[in-house]
Amino acid sequence: MSTKANASLDANETQLVAQSKDAANLTGRELSQLVRQLRERRERIKRAMRERARSARRDVKPVSDTGAVAKKEELVAAIDRVSAVIEARNPVNWDGE
Repeated sequence: MSTKANASLDANETQLVAQSKDAANLTGRELSQLVRQLRERRERIKRAMRERARSARRDVKPVSDTGAVAKKEELVAAIDRVSAVIEARNPVNWDGE
C-alpha cells in the first residue's frame, strides 16, 4: 500500500483492505460482505471526487489531490483480490454445461 493511500484510508477501510489480503481464508458469505463493503467505499470516493471536480469547475479553482485517487486505487486492488478468490471458488462455465 502506498504511503498516500495509507494516510487517506480510514480505520474501517484499512481493515477492509487487510481482510482482502487474507481473502482465501474467508467463507463465501464473508467474501460477499467484504466485496460489497469495498464497492460501497469505492463508490463513495468516486462520488466525492466527481463532486470536488464539479465544484472546482464551477468556482474555477484547481482541484487539490487529497489522496482520493490513491485511496480509490487501493480499494480497487482490494476488490480485484476478493473477486479473484470468489471466481476461483465459483468458476463460470460459459459452455452451458
